[in-house]
Amino acid sequence: MNQISQQIKNKIWNLQNPPKAECAQRQKVLCRLKLGYGLASGFHEILWCLLYSYYNNKLMFLSMEWSFYFRGTNDENNPKYESWESFLRPLSSTCDYKSFKNENLEEVPMNNDVFDRKLVNQLPKEFGSDIMKLVDSPNSWFHSQFSGYILRPQPRLRNYLNDFKQKINYSHPIVGVQVRRTDKLSGEAIFHRNTDYMIHIKDFYDKLELTKKVDQRLVYIASDDPSVLTQLRAEYPGYQFIGNIEGSKSAEKQETRYGNTSLWGALTDMYLLSETDYIVCTFSSAVSLCLKIN
Repeated sequence: MNQISQQIKNKIWNLQNPPKAECAQRQKVLCRLKLGYGLASGFHEILWCLLYSYYNNKLMFLSMEWSFYFRGTNDENNPKYESWESFLRPLSSTCDYKSFKNENLEEVPMNNDVFDRKLVNQLPKEFGSDIMKLVDSPNSWFHSQFSGYILRPQPRLRNYLNDFKQKINYSHPIVGVQVRRTDKLSGEAIFHRNTDYMIHIKDFYDKLELTKKVDQRLVYIASDDPSVLTQLRAEYPGYQFIGNIEGSKSAEKQETRYGNTSLWGALTDMYLLSETDYIVCTFSSAVSLCLKIN
């Protein structure tokens, strides 16, 4: 698995970071994200673009009008928006899209039609059969090589995450839970009670304690409903619940959901959930789908 992973990562890196002198000669494709994407749905669109460029052996540029969180560049007149590269590493560190934006670049087809996105369900021929033998979810594992590249944090974000983990006493073993509510309950998803999540958390720790001593049953809560953390602490005193309460409060209200505080909170939840030993979530949230492939 490590050997295959390294081959995939090497190809992604070589496609996205050719020598600067070769940038003009490389075949290129443009991933154009327009207004209207949330955080996780936007990441999924970029994942699709990177898969497309991988299979077509092309350098992928990202052009972003992506609301609601990122803009292409920092806007001094609207400080609540920051650029992609203030949080995440550039998708190409050697070739600058600004040098080629006036060219008539091929664009990644962004139609959600199954036929147009059939590449999503494919595995590379050279080691697809090996991936299928080695892992239970071969497509998810394959996609994780790409999402890991997309979500490489800048030192600024990594330092923030490390400091935050120390602040809330984040340690292992730990279970991560993502409870998505608010706008998702308006018709897109059903309401899940706290007990629905706790069944699986209890099951994980009960099994873990058959083989090792567990000093505390630690749970990281990621939610856009700040009352979840308060409720769980009152209802389950035998567990230690931690989370980002400020990020949760900002995500709860529509008027603050798409500001910087909420963005920091959402990114924090995604990274910290991905580092947990076990995750409990529902697929009504695109964040959960990001975790599945990360």
